[in-house]
Amino acid sequence: MAGLRLGRRSGLIILFGLILVVVGIVLAPKLPHDQTVHIVLGSGAGRVSQLQVRYYGPLPDEEPGGYFAREATFRYGQGVIAPRIVDHAPRLADGDYVVEIAVSTDAGNNTVSRQVHLEEGRSTSIDVVAAINEVAR
Repeated sequence: MAGLRLGRRSGLIILFGLILVVVGIVLAPKLPHDQTVHIVLGSGAGRVSQLQVRYYGPLPDEEPGGYFAREATFRYGQGVIAPRIVDHAPRLADGDYVVEIAVSTDAGNNTVSRQVHLEEGRSTSIDVVAAINEVAR
């Protein structure tokens, strides 16, 4: 009798563990985690004084851009040259986002908007060289 109870208890523990694993697999992509985003400044990096990056995600059953999700600002003071590629790791769930990047230089400002798909294990590059060059004209 005691062996039967121990067997049922072990079976329930295993079943509960399997349920937790399945729930984790299903929910994992929907949970926020660090994404890898590279913002390419290229040869215009020396002119950049500030980058403001905003991520807008989709509302349920809607296109990306429905709600504000994250923001980051990168400032490069006098004598500090921005890197050619700015690495950013926003904490967001996998999915489609609209990324708005405001580039500031001594000559002025320009804003670029790109639709991107973020996914764990994949890096995303956003080229803003043309936006920097437009400000310089």
